[in-house]
Amino acid sequence: MNIFNRFIVTTLLVLFASQAFAYRPEIAKVERIDSKTILITFDQPVEPLPFFDATVGVKLYSDTTYYLGTSNSGRTYPSEFINPVNNYSQQMKITLEDDSFRLADASGKTSVTAYLIDIYVKNAIDQSNTDIHIKDLVLAFNHSFTITSTNTFSINEKVKSATHTLTASNPIATFSIIENTSHLFKLSGTNNKILTFDGTNTDYEGKRFYTVKVKASTGDGDDKNTEQTITVTIDNVLEKTITINNQQLSVNENSPINTDVGTVNASGEITNYTITDGNNAGFFKINATTGQIQVAATGLNHETMPSYTLTIKITGTDAEDASAQITININNVDDTVQKAITLTKHSIALGRNAHTVIGVLSTSNTESANLTYSVNDTENFEITGNSLKIKTVTQATGTHPITITVSNGTQNIATQNFTITITAALAMPIVEQFTVIQNGNKGRLISKNGGTVTVSVTTSAESYVWRSELANMESNSGTTFVFDPSSLDIGTKTIKLKVTAGDLSSTRVLQLQLVASYPNDRVDVNSNGIADDKEARYSGHEFELLAGTNKKITSLANTRILLGAMGKDSGLLTLEQMKEYIQNNEALTDKSMDTLTTGDIYDYVVEGLSTAGASAEVIIELTTATSKNAKLRKYSLVNGWSDFVVDNNNTIQSKTSTTCTDRNWQTGLITGATCLKLTIKDGGENDTDGEQTGNTGNANGVVESTISIATPISIDDDGSNSSGGSGGGCVYNPNAPARFDMGFILLMTLSAYYLIRRKRRFIR
Repeated sequence: MNIFNRFIVTTLLVLFASQAFAYRPEIAKVERIDSKTILITFDQPVEPLPFFDATVGVKLYSDTTYYLGTSNSGRTYPSEFINPVNNYSQQMKITLEDDSFRLADASGKTSVTAYLIDIYVKNAIDQSNTDIHIKDLVLAFNHSFTITSTNTFSINEKVKSATHTLTASNPIATFSIIENTSHLFKLSGTNNKILTFDGTNTDYEGKRFYTVKVKASTGDGDDKNTEQTITVTIDNVLEKTITINNQQLSVNENSPINTDVGTVNASGEITNYTITDGNNAGFFKINATTGQIQVAATGLNHETMPSYTLTIKITGTDAEDASAQITININNVDDTVQKAITLTKHSIALGRNAHTVIGVLSTSNTESANLTYSVNDTENFEITGNSLKIKTVTQATGTHPITITVSNGTQNIATQNFTITITAALAMPIVEQFTVIQNGNKGRLISKNGGTVTVSVTTSAESYVWRSELANMESNSGTTFVFDPSSLDIGTKTIKLKVTAGDLSSTRVLQLQLVASYPNDRVDVNSNGIADDKEARYSGHEFELLAGTNKKITSLANTRILLGAMGKDSGLLTLEQMKEYIQNNEALTDKSMDTLTTGDIYDYVVEGLSTAGASAEVIIELTTATSKNAKLRKYSLVNGWSDFVVDNNNTIQSKTSTTCTDRNWQTGLITGATCLKLTIKDGGENDTDGEQTGNTGNANGVVESTISIATPISIDDDGSNSSGGSGGGCVYNPNAPARFDMGFILLMTLSAYYLIRRKRRFIR
């Protein structure tokens, strides 16, 4: 091979190597270099891709808090390559608007996450990078020009004036005031370096802090100007006097809890009374507002401790605290007073298990703390400690006379007769249905200007407790709750009702949607949350709910199916509606994002089950046929997405059918299913209403459910991500496999072919 041929082959090998081992450009570093500029450093020189705009999309956030942009969109800013050579540069800067970093800087975070998109660049061999880039961005940046004087000082209230000398890192700096909302600050002296605060009318009890923002400047440009917020703290000058005197008080030994001992002798505008010493045994307490001392525990005994000395401290507004010694003498009384035994409850329901507590025993007028109780009927009853229990399962109603004896360890000190009644078993009370009426309109949609709202309940219970922020109250008003919404903010409003029968109770949540004005011509006769004109096909059928075009959700006859809290006019729910509901309820955390591709979402409530703990059966006409490997997911406003639990009480069935009314159901979620049948136990793993009340496992005759047909992200033969489902939003799957670059394979193949062709040509 001659020298020329060797040169050609070497050149081709170099070309091949450069193609084989070159790599596409990546961002090596993202940093903030001044108040509004981000500097990007690439790992190799790059140039912009032709025909693309030189702007970059930017979002700044920490966890779920966005300081620039939102979770759905960012803001676009111009970009510029720094010192390019032949159009190539290794650094690019993005210039933001003056207030872009305002929320991030105010957050107190040292760094945030920078989300960058639309960076269209390529290297010398036409390898490009247009991916999304997520990098950590430190908020601090070097600023050589600073204000060096302290940013705080304090003065006493009502002081005529105070001065503060301003200094900067450059002694020629001139100062100016750029924010002075109180109008109490002014500058004077050489270069305005003397800051004066007028405190003549300041009052510690009125306002304790004042701020001013100053600017130091040596010329034009961000590096020659700097700002500082200075805070003046107003110190209190005590102007009032409160007094407290030493006292002698007394109380009888063995006095019961809450017995009045006496009131502290004090004067002045006192805001708080506390016991600071002498109450180690915990026998006394004091009313923080009135200074009334009371007995806090039983067991006061003249023979053991004839007196106690308490240190009482009083606090007043704009006054110095004061303390005094209060001596409480324990009076000796006759110990022969008749003892009395008390039992907290005298009945127990039929069918209760053996060893169930009936009531708790106690004895009055006794000095002994170590008492022993016994019962004469040891066949049916037993006592553990001071708890009277049923010894066997209660199998018949009726009454049982018993005798309780109490001993102090040396002798029996009291004997008392009781009658224990076994009552008929009580069923778990359930809230069958809420009815909401405002100005003749029925349903969960109410308006600020529509007048009072009446919420009534259909249930069978002995007592009712309503809790709601609507009236800022807890009400025991029976089966009706009335409130005026005119002063409330629009949005979702919550009412909780706890119903009780005997020692059994259940809780249910009602959520109302408050709007400014009730929509014209809106009618919701069946009160299921959907306007009648939106569900014409199903109006009047309480066990049917609209779920998309010509689709419905059906529950068992004699039950009632309602729209879920997050939906609008359909049981078919979107991710956007979920997010809107969460955003409108500040107490909720956004957990709508799933680790799977979320398909169609259904949100509904089934009420009127026959008993608490029964199961609801729901049939859903699916909007989209299920894909391969689809999974059923459930959603909770408290815990987010998780798999639908399948057990003996919770089942999944599906089938492919045009009517969903035939009986050919298959177990599980099959591919291509258009009908879904769910069995959900009230109070079970898939019933989410208990989480709203803070009582997981709450069986209350109502099932609330939000479910979705979800599919794990998979890889198709063409290398692209795909999901068998359609409909709702797609989210990032951290377990998805990486995609091999098919373009790189094609490039390698063409390069090899090119070398072989060239080699054959030169051999000839």
